[in-house]
Amino acid sequence: DSSSVAELLNECLALEDAGKVGSALQKAAQALNLAASSGDSVCVGRVLVIEAWLRFRLGQYPQAKQLVEKALPLLQKKSLESARAWVILGNCAGESEDLGDCEEYLRHAADICREIGGYDILIGTLHNLSSLIYMPRGQFKLSLATDQEALRLTQEHHLTEMSWGPLVTMAWVYWLTSQRKLAFATLDLLEAVIQPGSLGEGYYYTIKANLFVDTGRFD
Repeated sequence: DSSSVAELLNECLALEDAGKVGSALQKAAQALNLAASSGDSVCVGRVLVIEAWLRFRLGQYPQAKQLVEKALPLLQKKSLESARAWVILGNCAGESEDLGDCEEYLRHAADICREIGGYDILIGTLHNLSSLIYMPRGQFKLSLATDQEALRLTQEHHLTEMSWGPLVTMAWVYWLTSQRKLAFATLDLLEAVIQPGSLGEGYYYTIKANLFVDTGRFD
């Protein structure tokens, strides 16, 4: 049963990657029924976390939060699934503009990842802290330091496909603080890792346009 649940969740995430979130939710429902029938509470918790992520993607923040709150008691406190659950809670709080809870939940996720070695989740969590908490608060030094740590981890653990997020926030902070040379240099690094037509490319051109406006290059 656990292997069948895992297969369903893999299909679920593949559908999500393809932008078919509704179909992914159907797979998650199948996985949840199978996990519940097996009596494996940890497996149920994992499925609930995946469904919570899908609900978050759809902007259904209260539903996502409820699912995470059901999942956490079923999961090991120091596990990747638990860390993902805290990230989702943090993101939901951030979307509700509750920056205090957002920071608390994301820090908790980061602490778990630092202890057990979930570096991909840690990188995303650090980036969220920088972009959702520290930059909006005007804590620019802390924002840069946090995303610099995230960027270093992408290099150390061969996760360079995740480097665009930290580079975007760093370039944005350099622009906000009138450090234009550093902003342009960071954009050069960003240009080397972004995919055509991606969100990262959109940020690249947005920041570059802002920098050109600041220097009078309105064309």
